[in-house]
Amino acid sequence: HKAKVFKKAFGISISESNELRKLVLESGVLGNVTKQSKNNFGTLYRVEHNVQGIFQQEILVSLWIIPNAETQPYLTSAYIKTRKGKK
Repeated sequence: HKAKVFKKAFGISISESNELRKLVLESGVLGNVTKQSKNNFGTLYRVEHNVQGIFQQEILVSLWIIPNAETQPYLTSAYIKTRKGKK
């Protein structure tokens, strides 16, 4: 399902996964980072970044964790945020 959503929003197919990787990493640097919570595994962060899609600006959301006693963030998920009223 996510592959279809990214293809529709950004024109990125599975064979172009490196492009999606670059987009997610770029959003981690340029996006709005919010600390979500801390659990037994580490600290969770949410990043929202406006990215130009094929037809309109899209909000790319990526979720990250920095495990306890580490400094390297790890991507746990990424998706396109649905806007209210968007068709």
